[in-house]
This record gives sequence, C-alpha cells and structure tokens, in this order.
Amino acid sequence: MKTAPTRRETGDDGRPAGRQGSRSVAVPWIGAALGAGAVFLGTFLLYFLVYRVRHFSLPLGWDTPWYVWRADYVGHVGIGLLDTASRPGHALLSATLTSLTGIPSLRMEVVLPFVLVGMLALVVGALAAVGTGRQEWWRWAAAAALSGMTIGTTRLVGENVSNLMNLLFVLVGFLLLIRFVAEPATAGWRGFAGALVLLAAAALSHWLFMPVVALFMAAWWLLALPASMRARRAGTPLLRTEAGALPVAGAAAGVATLVLIYPVLGSSFRTREIGELRTRYLPKFGEDLKGMAAWAMALPAAVGGWLVARPAASERSDVPERGPFLRMLGGWTLVCLVGMLVAAITLVVPPHRFLGLLVAMPMAVALAALVWTVGRWVALRAGRALGIAAAAVIVGLLTIPTVAWWYGPPDTHGPEQWFEQAAFDQARSIETYLDSLPAGQQVVVGVGPLGSSGPISISLKERTVRAALSPEHQARVSVIPGEPADLLAGRFTTVKSQDTNEHNRPFFDDGAAALRSGAIIVVPEAYGGQEFRRAVTGEHARVIAPGVALLRGPALVPTIAAPPPLHVVPTTEAGALQAIGLVVLLGIAGLGWALWFLGPDARPLVVLSVAPTAGAGLLTLAALVAVKLGFHVAEAPGIVVTVVVALAGFVLAAMSGVGRRRPAAAAEPVRTP
Repeated sequence: MKTAPTRRETGDDGRPAGRQGSRSVAVPWIGAALGAGAVFLGTFLLYFLVYRVRHFSLPLGWDTPWYVWRADYVGHVGIGLLDTASRPGHALLSATLTSLTGIPSLRMEVVLPFVLVGMLALVVGALAAVGTGRQEWWRWAAAAALSGMTIGTTRLVGENVSNLMNLLFVLVGFLLLIRFVAEPATAGWRGFAGALVLLAAAALSHWLFMPVVALFMAAWWLLALPASMRARRAGTPLLRTEAGALPVAGAAAGVATLVLIYPVLGSSFRTREIGELRTRYLPKFGEDLKGMAAWAMALPAAVGGWLVARPAASERSDVPERGPFLRMLGGWTLVCLVGMLVAAITLVVPPHRFLGLLVAMPMAVALAALVWTVGRWVALRAGRALGIAAAAVIVGLLTIPTVAWWYGPPDTHGPEQWFEQAAFDQARSIETYLDSLPAGQQVVVGVGPLGSSGPISISLKERTVRAALSPEHQARVSVIPGEPADLLAGRFTTVKSQDTNEHNRPFFDDGAAALRSGAIIVVPEAYGGQEFRRAVTGEHARVIAPGVALLRGPALVPTIAAPPPLHVVPTTEAGALQAIGLVVLLGIAGLGWALWFLGPDARPLVVLSVAPTAGAGLLTLAALVAVKLGFHVAEAPGIVVTVVVALAGFVLAAMSGVGRRRPAAAAEPVRTP
C-alpha cells in the first residue's frame, strides 16, 4: 500500500512542504525588510533634504568639525593625543565605516547623523512593539514613524551625534532587559549579556550621560520593587526579577564605564570639550520648547501616555508582560520631568538635554499609542484602509512642528551651518603650507579671541582648523587666540569678558611652549579679521595664501593658490544610496548578534530593527580593541574588524540554534490503495 502525503507534508498548493515552508519563512523577513526600509528611508530623507532646500555646502551642526577631525585622527593614527581618548565611540564607528565604504569623514558627517536618526526610529518601534507585549506591526509602525518624525525639534538630530549614539545603545540595552525579565521562558541570559554589551558601547559613546542612565534605571527599579517582591514570593529567581536584574546590570555598566575611562583610555570623566556656558541653558531650553510646539504637543502626548498605560479589557492578560516596559517608561519620564525642573532652577546641567531624551522615547511612544488606538478604532468600524489612513493623517499632523522647524524661514527656524566655508578653505591652505615644512615643525594658528559663538568661539575655530588638517599634521599644530603682537611676544591676550578669558586660557596654555620656542605663526582672516589686518599692516606679515598671513616663519614662493572647491554634500540620490549602504552594512554586522540576543521567538521586524544598532555597538567596541592593539581602523583593519564582528554574531546564532525551523510534530500518514 502507498501512503499519500498529508496536508502538513505538502502544503496548501500540493507542493512539497520543504519548498513551501522555506517560502513561508522568507515572506515575513522580506515584509519586515521592506517595512523597516521604508521607515528608515523616510526618516533619513526628512532631514537630509534640508541640504537641497537650504543649499548648505558643508555638514550641519556646531560640533561637526570636532567629529570630522577626530574620526580622521583616531582612524589613521590612534587614540591618545589631543584629547582623542575622550568619548571616542563616534570616531571609532565613523572611521570603521570609512574603511568599508571609502567615504571620508567630512562627507560621512553629512550622511551618518541622519542614518543614526533613522536607526533610532527603528529601535523605538521595536521597543514599543516588544514592550507592549503584542509585537503587532501597527504598534511598531506608529512608534517608529513618530520617533523619527518628532525628534527633529531636538538637538539630537544633526548636532549631538555622540549623545544620539548613547541613546541608541541604551534603548536596545533596555529592550533586552525588558525581555529578560518579562519573558523568562524564552529570553535567556544571552539577552542580559547583550544588554551589558550595549550599555558599555553607550558609555564609550558619551559617558557623561551614563549617570542619567543610572537615574533611569534607579527610577525603574523603584517602580518595579513591589511587583518584583510578589514575583520573588511566587518563586521567581531573584536575578530574573526587575529588582534583581536592574542593580546587577547597572553595576556592571558602571564598572564598565569606569574601566573604559581610566585604565583603558587613560581619560577623565569631565573634559574640556563637553563644557557649555550656563548662560545659554535657559535660552536653549526655551528655543527647543518653542521649536517642538510644546503647547500643542503636550495634550496629545498626555492622552497617549494614558492610553499606553491603560490596557483594554481584551488585553488584561498582557498586564504582567507589559509591566516592565511601562515601569521603564514611567521611570524614564519621571527622571526627564524632574530633571528639566531641577536643571532649569539650578542650572547645574542643561535642561534641554532632558527635554531631548523625553521627546526621543517616552513622548514618541505616547503619541504612537494615540495613533495606533485611533487607527485601530477606525479600522474596526470603517475598514482597515480607512484605519491606516486615519493613523497616517495623525502622524502627518504631529510631524508639522518638525517640518516647520527644519524648513521654515532660515532667519528664525531650522539647522545652521556653523562650519564656515571661508574658514575651512583658509585652513586647507594652511594644510598645504604644512606639507612644505620639515616633519615635526611646530606651527601656531593665531585666531581672534572673540567670535560668533560668544565666549566659546575659540572651540569652534579650533575645530574648524583641525577639520581641514590631515591626521599626521594634527599633533604639531596649536590653535591660540590672541592679538598678533601678543602672539609674537608669547603673551596671553585678555579681553573684557571673563567667561571668554577662562575659556581661551587652556588653548593658550596648550600651545604656549611652542609659541615661546619660536614656532611658525600663521593668521587666517576668517578666524579674526581685525587680527589679520593688524598682522599685515602692523607686523608686516606676508600673505602666503588668500586670506592667510604668515606672521613668523619661512614664506613660500610662489604664493599658495586658493584650494579647489570640495563637493562634500552628495546629490539626493547618492545620499539616499549611501544611507542605505551604511544601514545595510551595520545591519549585516549586527544581524547575528541581534538574533542571538533576542532569541528564537523574536519577530523578523524586531530583529531587523535592532540589528543595525547592535552592529554599531559591537563595531564600536571591537574597533576600540583594534586601535588599542595598534591597528588603523579607517584602513584595511577596519574591514577585518567588521568581518570578524559579523561572523562571530552569525556563529553564535547558529550554535544556539536561533533561526532554525522548529520541527513539526509527526503527522499520521493517510493510506490509499
């Protein structure tokens, strides 16, 4: 007698189950990739297109020149001199991506900051989907879209890139901790280990924010204590409760932070580069509140917060599963609200930093809850298409403040290009002059002690100069504020503003020895017009390049020509392709790790949302190891680091059985004559 294959063995279309099964496994992954890709690309273009509209020629943001030259230096020379051991996470990641793509750091800073924003949208979507215990696609879509669209009114977009990296890694770490305590049957210790790895990467990116992360975890712990005590009495192991897991994770993150700062990097917690004038705290806070239209967003966010915290009657069974997420969300919100209030009163820390963290995650999730609740309500009564349309309309309305801020009148709204073209080009001429000098010859770039950024203007000037210099020239160049006569005499130039004097003094001290030993002095005009004219007319300095006067040192014959223009900003098509390429590379590097951290039951949409950030975190840490071993990660070793990281993740995932199809139960064959 022959046996006919059963339905389980063939599938609905009569073909062998193996073929149909592989197709059924692939379909969710393809759909997830398309959905994640659409949200990522939409978020990226929302911000990247400002280059087309405003015709910016160089990367946006006040801190951008600092990111550019540090990525070059760390990637081609290493960590150590010029305070490059301070928070090197961004430099390590950017340099590694340069090795993979060939995109230099100057052009990388046009694209990478908005790539990270797109990744943040995916992570917030995954956190909302997993945290609410449902993993429904519309919850993911609403949270991802709202996170990407509303964060544009904060300084996390195109400005505080290290802060954004820290936030990305913290959110994935918290997602893994939530799964660890909320789903003990499926989320193993590898997820807990993943949370520690991501928190270490967060510390490497911006360790100043780790105390804020500790406050988030402490508030979360307090809210979780009653539920954890009940779970402990019910027999749950202590370390699988929130009150048990959070202190261990927090302590491990704290130890990792201290180890990275002191014995590994030889740095310090506070550095000169993270200082900010207190007189700017409240004006910045007010600007950000106005930019986000807080008066209009507060009520929808409050309603959404109530909706996300209040399960419907049909979701009562989800309450234990939702608990860790809601407590994390509550702790994060509480710390941000109290932090803004205390900071605004005491000015100990900038209140706008807490506002940015509030908008980035709790507010985005709250607004998403409003969107998915209304969308589902309409869908149940008028059909799925109208439900999606209603949700899209609300998302569009909530995006208005960001669009108005980024694309409104340039004199009152939107991002700024602090990276001045004339100043950058004159620094490029100085780079050409340096090429003609003997190796090791010390050079001082004299700049005006005042500027457009008030008392901290010297920082922007130094960053812009260094962004134009090649890595091998950085260590022999000092940027010193001062009048030409004072520079020649080796004196510090004082001005009326005490704040300016205090900020300028460390820059003078750093280069005083070179200045007094007879170092060459050049004075570029774009960094101080009055100082340039005094150098030329009063001190008889020779102009050796357009806008560059040689105050002391050998002149070049002939005069250096103006540098050719740089095409830094890619076309829209090229920028989009570069962004897709970067996120795909990061996703490949992190896919195995995401599978391993999340476990076998994680949905494809969640895995693909987490993978790029996991890849960025692992690459940052691995690049640090490579640099400490003496390798240059902006060159071929960066490719090797990426391959090793990706392969290690896939090996771990394969060894643990993640991704394998679970064998179906054996079916009783149907016998036929």
